[in-house]
Amino acid sequence: MDLLLRMEGSQVLTIPPGQISTYLNTTISRHAETLAEEEARRLQREEDARLREEQNREYQEALLADQMREMEQREAVERERREQEEKEEAERLKRVKEESRLEDSKILLEGAGEPPSSQKTGVARLRFTLPNGKKVDRRFHSTSTIEVIRAFL
Repeated sequence: MDLLLRMEGSQVLTIPPGQISTYLNTTISRHAETLAEEEARRLQREEDARLREEQNREYQEALLADQMREMEQREAVERERREQEEKEEAERLKRVKEESRLEDSKILLEGAGEPPSSQKTGVARLRFTLPNGKKVDRRFHSTSTIEVIRAFL
């Protein structure tokens, strides 16, 4: 800030208080524009600081919202991936179970065997009609269980 009025020395003591007051008022009025500019600059600095603080706060809020949105998206993708893996694992287990059931059925049928065509007693002949209309005939031992018949199907 600039020096607006300078009074020093023993002369100051000889000046009446009214005249000092007049000097001060004259100096203030002469430099009122400078004082007003300085006050305007101070107010502008305060306004700029307040605006910067508000912008920083809004930026931080937006950044946090973006981070939350990204985290939710990652969680959704991870959840979908896990669901897909679980579905694939369930399908794989279903295939393995079906293959195991088919293998068990083959072993059961091989163990029971089909009676020779010359054997007439102790034999049951069954005819199955498939959903497509095809008819399948098969001979079973009369001692064969329902499990053997199911294994054939």
